[in-house]
Amino acid sequence: MRALIAAAAAGPEALAHCVRGTGAERVVGWLVDDLLSRVDHDTARHHDEHATVAVQLELEWEGAVMPYAVVLAASGTQHGHGRFRVPNIVIRQSLIELALGLFGTGCGARQATSCVRVEPATESAGASMAVRDVARLFLDAASGASRSLAELAVAHGSDKWGLHYYTDAYERHFAPLRNHVSTVLELGIGGYGHPMSGGASLRMWKRYFHRAMVYGVDLFDKSAIEEQRITALQGDESDEQFLEDIVARTGPLDVVVDDGSHISANSITAFRGLWPHVRPGGYYVIEDLYTSYWPGYLGDDVQPGGQGSTIGMIKGLVDQLHDDEEDGTHDVMALHLYRHLVFIQKGNNRQGLTPQWVPRTALSVEEMIPPAHLVESS
Repeated sequence: MRALIAAAAAGPEALAHCVRGTGAERVVGWLVDDLLSRVDHDTARHHDEHATVAVQLELEWEGAVMPYAVVLAASGTQHGHGRFRVPNIVIRQSLIELALGLFGTGCGARQATSCVRVEPATESAGASMAVRDVARLFLDAASGASRSLAELAVAHGSDKWGLHYYTDAYERHFAPLRNHVSTVLELGIGGYGHPMSGGASLRMWKRYFHRAMVYGVDLFDKSAIEEQRITALQGDESDEQFLEDIVARTGPLDVVVDDGSHISANSITAFRGLWPHVRPGGYYVIEDLYTSYWPGYLGDDVQPGGQGSTIGMIKGLVDQLHDDEEDGTHDVMALHLYRHLVFIQKGNNRQGLTPQWVPRTALSVEEMIPPAHLVESS
């Protein structure tokens, strides 16, 4: 899957080479699965909860047509290779153009819509959902049409909008990276011990970063929420060996979001273990910083800036960012603080160090007046 996404960024020729090497049928399965994860087919509920729509996808590849059958209903989606006898709608598209629309870096996605042909077929008596609505949903998804992070948060039930209102800040920093992020890791999947609960934010990130592999970490086994491009890892964010195992699995990280236990000691351990593996230009985000002030989360409501709290760690990063003589990491390029939220951006902060000849003490008034001979010569 990673190879296919990378090939989509390289262009049609590289993509075609990847399809031949992987196998067209396998690739079609990947593409349709990802396509359907982006189709907001719950529109069916607004028409008839019992309605179904049969969508015949016909994907063109090297002179042949690969048929793929999709049934959309309010209760869920079914799909697989094959043809309907009487579909409600037929959508034809080049396999390469569909891949560019789903996983391209922008230009290919915008152009893919012109390569889609929609053919309304005879609508069955039981299908009361408007065919044009289905066509619009598929065209939007197939052409890489993007939605705001707030819209995606609401659609998938993430608490990053509605409870916390973090999505505006996320969009401000992540929008320029949207077509380029390849690996996202979020600590905390949600749902506590229920194996089928949680994963709303992971599905939101999958939609927003359409080229990324998304990983979630939780104390509980959340493998039941996995889907294409979403992997659930079980473990403790305060376990240093587990953090190493995570990176061995994911590779370098573009975005890390700590929405885990919110216990200061755990957040600090996770940051120290994962930060070295964030790519330059990437972000490490810590949510719900108010727990630094709560003793129940091992914070300190008397001295929240103490070194044992997450806020204290962030204040230490401020020192390292601004104090040229400060020892420690020199790869925190920027800190962006919002209410209850911090974005830590990776990059070289040793550029533009203050030269040693600049006085480290304030000059007196007399020292500011140049010698007379220098004034006369000027």
